[in-house]
Amino acid sequence: MNSLPWWEKIRYRVLIFGLLMSIFPLLALGIVNINNTWTDLERSIHRQNMASVRWIAKDIDQLINSSITKIELTTSAFADLTKETRTQQEIVLFSLMKEVDVIEEMALFNKSNSVISRVSKRVVLPLEERVTNIDLLARKTEYSSVYFTNDGRPMMNVFIPLWNKQENERSGTLKVKLSLRGIIQKTVGTESGGYYFVVDSQGNLIGHQDFSQVLRNTQVTASEAVIKLLAKVNPLEVTTPLKYKSYNNTLVLGAFAPVTNLKWGVVIEQPVKEAMVPIYQLVYKLLAVMGGVMLTVIGLSIYFGLRFTEPIEKLEAGARIVASGNLDHLIVIKCEGEVAKLVETFNNMTRELKLKSQNLLKEKELLDKVVSGVGVGLALIKDDCTLSWANAQLRSWFGLEDLTGQKCFQVLGEGNNYCLPCFARKNQGDTESAGDMITSVLVKGEKKYFRHQVFALNPSSPDDPRYLELIEDITVRREMEAMVIQADKLVAVGLLASGVAHEINNPLATINAYAQDLIDRLQEKKDTSGANQDKGAQVNEIITDLNTITEQVERCGQITHSLLNFSRQSDWKLESVDLNKLIQETIKLLGYRFKKSNIQLLISLQAKLPTINSSSIHLQQVLFNILINSVDALEAGGQIEIITSKKPDWVEVMIRDNGAGIKEQYLRKIFDPFFTTKPIGKGTGLGLSICYGIISNLKGELKVDSEVGKGTEVTVLLPANGEEEMRSETLLNG
Repeated sequence: MNSLPWWEKIRYRVLIFGLLMSIFPLLALGIVNINNTWTDLERSIHRQNMASVRWIAKDIDQLINSSITKIELTTSAFADLTKETRTQQEIVLFSLMKEVDVIEEMALFNKSNSVISRVSKRVVLPLEERVTNIDLLARKTEYSSVYFTNDGRPMMNVFIPLWNKQENERSGTLKVKLSLRGIIQKTVGTESGGYYFVVDSQGNLIGHQDFSQVLRNTQVTASEAVIKLLAKVNPLEVTTPLKYKSYNNTLVLGAFAPVTNLKWGVVIEQPVKEAMVPIYQLVYKLLAVMGGVMLTVIGLSIYFGLRFTEPIEKLEAGARIVASGNLDHLIVIKCEGEVAKLVETFNNMTRELKLKSQNLLKEKELLDKVVSGVGVGLALIKDDCTLSWANAQLRSWFGLEDLTGQKCFQVLGEGNNYCLPCFARKNQGDTESAGDMITSVLVKGEKKYFRHQVFALNPSSPDDPRYLELIEDITVRREMEAMVIQADKLVAVGLLASGVAHEINNPLATINAYAQDLIDRLQEKKDTSGANQDKGAQVNEIITDLNTITEQVERCGQITHSLLNFSRQSDWKLESVDLNKLIQETIKLLGYRFKKSNIQLLISLQAKLPTINSSSIHLQQVLFNILINSVDALEAGGQIEIITSKKPDWVEVMIRDNGAGIKEQYLRKIFDPFFTTKPIGKGTGLGLSICYGIISNLKGELKVDSEVGKGTEVTVLLPANGEEEMRSETLLNG
């Protein structure tokens, strides 16, 4: 038996314990010191950040006020700037833009609030703008809310009143468009330690040390400092450091201050990892001191540790023998004191463990009987697909006495096909996500359907089982599913009853009309004599009428024949099917429903469409159910489009309507049995579920795409030319 690694031996554990106890006081003292230093540093950073952020807020306010003051002083030099020539006005405006470089645009409005001069740094602007909601009697400069340009730059408009000093009235308004990027970067461009940003009264980001954050419209309202700003908390009341996770999910120390006149706020955030660099340096120094202490005490620890642990190591060696499974072994050590009592206790435990092991074997046999009586088959499978155990139920189903050592696919699958664990390992590599598998197997001459489920185990050794496979007999359930399909067909026949009656009544009415006409004509011929040529003409007309009667009678026969074929109980009989012809026959069944609902039917059937290897009756049921769903989803005047086309190796049928559509949360449930959004009594919730089963059985695909308010598109894909046979024995549940 291999010995334990050194770090698991008791002598080294005692040695480590001695070292830890030697350095514990120093470690505790260091932790207390680091904690106090950490707290003091956080408070210092908080005070510094609060002072910086107040200065920045004040500087922003002063910069904007000084810029506006320059503009006001310049405009006040004129008796009335609005009465100057346009050239003079533009010279004044351009000089202001050159002197105050944060100005983007300027516009001069007259007393009627119509623009008379307009300049811009970037483009030539037309004189088409008007300002509204301006108090013509106000003397105070007004500020607009912050807004963003198309490229994401924050701007603010300032409306400066212009006064005619001689007439003592407001002569116009000067609109100034300020670039907030230039203002904010001028005030805090030299700050260091962390990063700053500015928000408006709504919490929108209007300035940042990294201006790309503003252009990306980064949301910063998750930062605690911004939350306090929006709540109008006085920063002087925040006496403890603000430590929180910022909008970028970084732990920071934050500070904030309002820009009072503009209702903005300035926030400074410093990452804790960056701020606490001095603390990390202190930790490195403490570790160096602790290393020296450890070298001092290690000699004493080794000496006393060896003397104490020698008898315990002998006890540990004897315990290893018992742990290997030899429950008859007793440990014998010549010693006294607590170690001797420990040996005696361990020997008693060994005797008790032997007794418990014998009882455990008996309980295992009882558990095998219980597992075999639950009515499902259970099998343990190794990683190489070898069966290591199977319960009695499974052995009974497959008529074998012992399955141990055989390959799972030879017993649980179909010949050389893979069973569920092997299938998952071969095709997906992940058994836990493989889903369920349904197989059909001949058991004692009777066809049985089994549902397989697999659960991954965590083996402790390569020889232990890797999978637990649960096998359930679902033969009765499959028979019930077949009954449900037939029941759905009977429900559909009931919906057709009124339509078929009208379709039959129309040709019968025609027959009656022509028959009455024949009676009248014969009566006229009987009462009135005429020329022979007239009699011949009448005979021809009678023949024409009789032909019309024959056509209408044949139409009645086609309708009743299609109805009988649709409702007849049938088996899966594969044959070559002309899909275009089958669609036309299905449309005949629904002709009255289309006419009654005033539905426009657009049909585009590709010529020379390849035939498919299918069951015509079951495929007609699928087409019928899809068309019925489209009719139910449409209002009067709606439209249904049917398109067939040839895809590589596939034949496609697309049925599209412009109805109400299906909500997104219902799309993933539409194939669930008994799920329906129709009113009670109008739908069973089985139509699409049965359609999905039929198409899957034909090795095809059924897809549904829908958008609320625009309609629904159902696509059916089936293998072309019968190139592949239908898989009727083994199916994977989606």
